[in-house]
Amino acid sequence: MSSPDTALGVAGKLSVPFGHRPTSLYVARGVSKRFGAQVALQDIDFAVAGGIIMGLVGANGAGKSTLLKLLSGVLAPDQGDLLLDGRPLAMRSMLDAWDSGVALVSQELNLFPALTVGENLALVPGRPRGLTGSAGREAARVMLHALGLATDLRTPVRRLSLADRQLIELT
Repeated sequence: MSSPDTALGVAGKLSVPFGHRPTSLYVARGVSKRFGAQVALQDIDFAVAGGIIMGLVGANGAGKSTLLKLLSGVLAPDQGDLLLDGRPLAMRSMLDAWDSGVALVSQELNLFPALTVGENLALVPGRPRGLTGSAGREAARVMLHALGLATDLRTPVRRLSLADRQLIELT
């Protein structure tokens, strides 16, 4: 794998806050995606370090959503490589991405406002539905705490701020 400085191409150099030690490096190298005759992405290089929150901006139609869908397993690239810590990622679905530690939080959240935090967490694809037992509730509390949330699992999602809802989505 090339170094982060050379892997980024279009995005420029990887910038990490002083003192932060990234937990992993996710790289898209030379990815392209077409929809029929329409070229959505062509030979894009992109990298992000674990533990970093990054924004992606651009004009309408620039390919931002397509790139994020490639990175999160919703779509497969027509060409190019996705690498996590230098190892190729072969994702066939969002669940494969999730299992690799890759998640996407979009503007449109996939939560059920009328359900509790715990009930929403139990609905995550691939996650055991056993968040109702004491061990499951403790596992959920640990996940929430890791993101800085001390929210009670019995709290209806509709009572949470947008920021907290986004963190629940990450959990």
